[in-house]
Formats: sequence, structure tokens, C-alpha cells
Amino acid sequence: MKSVTFLTKLRRLIKSLAVSIVFLFLGVIGSSFSTVFSENDGIKKTVRDSSFTDKNAFPTLFETNNDPLTSGDFQLNVKAKKFVQSFISQNADRLNRMKVWGKPYFDIYDGILAQYGLPVELKYVSVIESSLKQGALSPVGAGGPWQIMPTQARRLGLTVNKRVDERRNYYKSTHAAAKFMKEL
Repeated sequence: MKSVTFLTKLRRLIKSLAVSIVFLFLGVIGSSFSTVFSENDGIKKTVRDSSFTDKNAFPTLFETNNDPLTSGDFQLNVKAKKFVQSFISQNADRLNRMKVWGKPYFDIYDGILAQYGLPVELKYVSVIESSLKQGALSPVGAGGPWQIMPTQARRLGLTVNKRVDERRNYYKSTHAAAKFMKEL
């Protein structure tokens, strides 16, 4: 009985840490938009901040003079912040290398996410989910770089069977992930 309680608590902690990491990256997204009030029509509008570009979004995660964990309009749990800082410091080299070899995939992601009207910074969800690995497969069956479950993939128009798994196709799976994020 005690082991079940421990496992449940451990799962909740892992889930909250994963959610915190996602919100960390989404916080970077939020800082790229600002609300302006138009005097002409009296309506508040959200606009893209021109000083924030995709070129400087990812590198700021590794700069020591900027703390992405405390900037923006969000606050991370102290335990989650320590986990994220540890993860970034332990994986900085791997993540920096990924920025180089992953550029073609990021370019695909940018075009598709923009096509769906989504912030291109959502491409980092794929980094979190699979480290951009095409053949990534979770213990529960989520697959591909976006870690889409088979049933969800089929619902989103992907073919998933014994011969074909379009969740592994960067182009098609990104369209499916964008559709799903748009729904959310």
C-alpha cells in the first residue's frame, strides 16, 4: 500500500515538473507578444514584439546573464525551477548541438506552425517530448518527434498501422501536432 502511494506521489511530481518545463518554454513565447491600445478604434490588440525574434529565443535559455526562469509573467515552483536549471546546465552541450543538427527540422516546424497561426516557439515542445528523435516511442505508445498517441494520430489524419507510422514523418506529424495545438 505504501509503495502505491509513493508511486502516485512520484508520478504527480514528474507530471508537475514536465508541465513546469512546458510553461517555461511557453513563458518565452509570452514575452514575445505585447498588448497595445489603439486610440483610433479603442480596442486592445496583442501584437508581436519586433525586438523579440526567433534568433534570440532559444539561445537565451543558456545565457548566464538572463534568467528565463524568472523573466516573463509566470512563476515556477521552486522545486521545478531547480529541476529546470539542473536540466539546462546538465544538457546545455547536447541542446546547443541540437540547435545545429536540428535546424532543418526547426525550419519545417516554423513554416507549419506559422501556417496554423501558432507561435513558432512551440517547436520546443518537440525538443522536450523526444529530443527531435523521429523514432522516439514512449512506454505508453506515443511516437514520433511530437509523441502523438496512435488513436490521436489517426483522428488527426495520420496513418498508423503495422506497415506505416506517419507520426515519424516530421512534416506530416507537425501538421497533426499543429492541428491538435490549435484545438487546445
